[in-house]
Amino acid sequence: MSTTNDLTQQAKNDFLDRNRDLLALTTNGPNDVFKRISAALALDSEAQDDVMMYAPLVDQPNYAGQVAREDFSREIYKAICKSFLEIQRNLVVTFAAKLTPEALEQLEDIEISAGARPPRPIVPPPPAPPTAAEQLEAEVRRDWVHLRSSEVKRKCNNAGYRAMFDKLMATGQLESFCTSLHDGAAEFRQ
Repeated sequence: MSTTNDLTQQAKNDFLDRNRDLLALTTNGPNDVFKRISAALALDSEAQDDVMMYAPLVDQPNYAGQVAREDFSREIYKAICKSFLEIQRNLVVTFAAKLTPEALEQLEDIEISAGARPPRPIVPPPPAPPTAAEQLEAEVRRDWVHLRSSEVKRKCNNAGYRAMFDKLMATGQLESFCTSLHDGAAEFRQ
């Protein structure tokens, strides 16, 4: 059972560390809060059963033991979070000041870990900024629509701009809006 004691102590330390901003705002402090969490856990037979289901398996060697230790740690942390929410709802734990944004986020994390709140949606990373070639292509397309032929011709004096213009013109991507003919294509190929 020393392995379960070690894992329980690690879960306690993890809870105290992850939620230090939230616990610092409690009226009695983190140590008192955890004593109250422990008392609530002692009274919650369902949480005990959920956690102790893994206890006989944590001392197994190799991969099976590793999985059992991870499961035990996850369940004990979840039980700690549930107990914290229970004692908070029962006003056993109160806060001395308004919760800071960090403390609110930690409270939300506790609710998520306890299963009282759905996980945060995964936000996809922002799209990569366009490359120089993509920016140049967008500029040529925009110029073709919004600038006069003489202004586009002046910009074609730049070799890179001219190459992109020729490429888009050759693939038929710069067609006229009025007809299916290319506007001034012969003028720009000189």
